[in-house]
Amino acid sequence: MIDYFFRHQRPQQLATSFAQKGHRVFYLNITQFLPSDAKEDFRIKEIKENLFEVFLKVRKSLDIYGGDIDSEF
Repeated sequence: MIDYFFRHQRPQQLATSFAQKGHRVFYLNITQFLPSDAKEDFRIKEIKENLFEVFLKVRKSLDIYGGDIDSEF
C-alpha cells in the first residue's frame, strides 16, 4: 500500500521486474483520485514500458489509511 513514486520499495521493485520481463503491470494509486465529476471512471498513465499507474474516480474524498469505505464510494 504505497504509491509508486513515494519510495522505491518491494512493491515497486516487483512491479518493475514483472514489467521488464514483458508482463503488463497496473499499479493502483491509493492517494490520488479522480474527482467525482470526471468524465471517465478511471485514468491510466504509462510510467514506463509495460508499467501503468491507475487512478480511480471516487464520489467523495477517501483516506485509504484512516478512513472507512462505505457504499458511497
